[in-house]
Amino acid sequence: MISNRIFLITIVISLALHVALLAVAGFIDIGTSRTHSDPLIVSLEDPPAGPDPVGTEEEVSTPSQDLSMNTSDNVGPIREDTVELDTMHSKYDIYLAYLRGKIEREWRYPRQAQHAQKEGIAIILFTITDRGRLSETLVVGSSGCPVLDDESIRTIQSAAPFEPLPVTFNLSRLNIVAAFDYRITN
Repeated sequence: MISNRIFLITIVISLALHVALLAVAGFIDIGTSRTHSDPLIVSLEDPPAGPDPVGTEEEVSTPSQDLSMNTSDNVGPIREDTVELDTMHSKYDIYLAYLRGKIEREWRYPRQAQHAQKEGIAIILFTITDRGRLSETLVVGSSGCPVLDDESIRTIQSAAPFEPLPVTFNLSRLNIVAAFDYRITN
């Protein structure tokens, strides 16, 4: 009984700290200029006429830096940072571009939501460890449609694991806030 209460209290405290961290990250400029690009958008359109694209392979590119050998063994205090996935002109540019590419390749508009004409923007917080592992995914802003929220979480989980964080980041983990904008277009 007591362990259930402790578990529940730690979850509530963790959520409160994450919300506070997101609030601070969004409203205080810490000396880096941030230019925001458009959120990721999935649009439904008629496919172009021609051969069926199923079975065609697309070349996957990774950042030009070698990120695979840049792991660190963190034994000291946890060092973390929070950044929006669409942030431009930061020290994380190359890594964020790599993440956007991996996520966009996994992202789909759920058929159930498509047939029901559901639209919305899901805001997801996810955490990547220094070794590239996904350690947390959390809906911090619902799209208003659980199917769209679930697809956003599934997309991030399917894109994982990621390349390790470069040692130059000097981080134990990187928290990323991503906006998944679901729109049906004609």
